[in-house]
Amino acid sequence: MCAPAWLGGLLDVVASEALPMNSYPVDERQAHVTSKSTPLWQTVFIWTAANALGIAASMPLSALISLVKPLAGLAGSAVVIGIPVGVMQWLALRRTARVSPLWILTVFLGLVAVGWLAGLIAFHNDEGILELSLLYALAGLIIGLLQWSLLFRHFRRSFWYPLSSALGLGLALWVVLVTNLVNANGSFALALGILIYSVATGVTLARLPAASPPEPAPAPDQPA
Repeated sequence: MCAPAWLGGLLDVVASEALPMNSYPVDERQAHVTSKSTPLWQTVFIWTAANALGIAASMPLSALISLVKPLAGLAGSAVVIGIPVGVMQWLALRRTARVSPLWILTVFLGLVAVGWLAGLIAFHNDEGILELSLLYALAGLIIGLLQWSLLFRHFRRSFWYPLSSALGLGLALWVVLVTNLVNANGSFALALGILIYSVATGVTLARLPAASPPEPAPAPDQPA
């Protein structure tokens, strides 16, 4: 799975200057250390751009797939949304954190899991604002836990990330529903939702301290 070359190149160039998430990968050969501290706003900007590009890429992808076969069911929707967002998030992280490419699947798997759980507990589109916001918070928590499983090797105190993911998605939906933006201006509602989620998770990522570098292997004993 790969993103279009121009998107990958764009994020590579900007991330090399902006992402401050310096970590110590398990494999020292993959280590990448930036030369200076980066302001928080630049990290959040890059993370927001990654999420926005992922959502933007999902729209023509949905139209393209629909020309071949109409999308049906949760799995189809999860692929169209989850894979592009996962790709762009991974591209934004990989220059410094060296997160596994399995990150690409986390949003997709999280959406499938929460849809299955929603079916079990009888969530429907006509539920109230609080119920739907809690459902999105559950989606954020599941996605965040899947992503945490790939983050904890690189960052200390990464347990905060799933909580920020749950807060970000739950609050994003609550705001656009309680203000009725979802009906008044769907595009602005989507942009605001992306911003709220990206700020919540992006600030958390930027504040996570790097994991300690691996201890050097002891030198073998020299023969007398």
